[in-house]
Amino acid sequence: MNIIKQVVKDMPQGLDDLGRARYVYLKLGLIFNFNTTFNNTTDERFSYIYSGSANINHLSSNQVICRLWAKIYSETLNFLGIENYIVDYGHQYVRFKYNNKWWIAEAADKNCYSDLARIRYGDKTEKFGVAMFQNSDKNTSINKNDSDMELLDNIDKQVPFYQRRVAQFNDLNKKLSLLNGNSMSTSDKVDFMFRTMGTLCDGYYEAKDFVRELEGRYLTREELLKIHAVELKRTNKNYDVDIVQCIYVYENGKYSYYLLAPNLPIKKVISTQITKLATLGYGIEKEDIGPDNPSSREPIPGVDYPRKFRRGERYNRFEKYVLTRFGLSHDYSEIYPYDVVQKGKLKR
Repeated sequence: MNIIKQVVKDMPQGLDDLGRARYVYLKLGLIFNFNTTFNNTTDERFSYIYSGSANINHLSSNQVICRLWAKIYSETLNFLGIENYIVDYGHQYVRFKYNNKWWIAEAADKNCYSDLARIRYGDKTEKFGVAMFQNSDKNTSINKNDSDMELLDNIDKQVPFYQRRVAQFNDLNKKLSLLNGNSMSTSDKVDFMFRTMGTLCDGYYEAKDFVRELEGRYLTREELLKIHAVELKRTNKNYDVDIVQCIYVYENGKYSYYLLAPNLPIKKVISTQITKLATLGYGIEKEDIGPDNPSSREPIPGVDYPRKFRRGERYNRFEKYVLTRFGLSHDYSEIYPYDVVQKGKLKR
């Protein structure tokens, strides 16, 4: 697959260099997710992913780290004749030239609610703009007061796939605004929020960070203290790592549990549904202890979870599993083998 040709083939006509650089940034955000294996594998494989010199025209998946994303973005800008270079200080991002100013493009950052997530869900990007420090590579601050930043809104209006997501995001926020000042319990607010979000995107970190961002926007600090999460991970035959997040809410002496998985709605579950994931190879790392009870031996309070996740230890029984949208007649049989037919049904 020639990723550069795929990215630019539907680019609107008449864009200048900034418009083309912005379009490519948004398009790559629609295509790529942050790599789930990178920080959940052995030191040897971590180093392999970090130092790998991938051929961007023969990518085996849509998962990237900052270095691969920067390479793809930079080479696409080169193809379009836009002056740019990759900044490397451990973390990598791209600077490009427009209107005699250096601009920053830094979509892939696992340590924040990244632009890979923001683009997927139609939120405003935070890491694309005029560099605050024109002569410093190591500072990635954006000068949001620069007059050229006003050009982005007009460019974005010419990108239909992004505008559809912006409209969906605005509609979601309008619905979630009903939670402001509402006297509902925390559990009921979380139920409403998760139901309203609908199907998540196909990137785990992007989905997780999006959910966490909205929790922070619409729940109070006291309510947030009742919400915790633990990751259940599995290393597949090819060393890729799948992650499902178990979110739990503790209120009035009771726990409510939810499972967050890419490409699906967040699903409210009972404890036995969580332990069922252990039979599919999902484990919990030793360090993941329930924050509301650090002395507990249960990583997920109230759930006797039987499997530990050990980095690099592959689960060989099946190649891939996902959580389906619904159980059969709500009988909790919501976990099925991943196959081509199911994959087709789950595409957004």
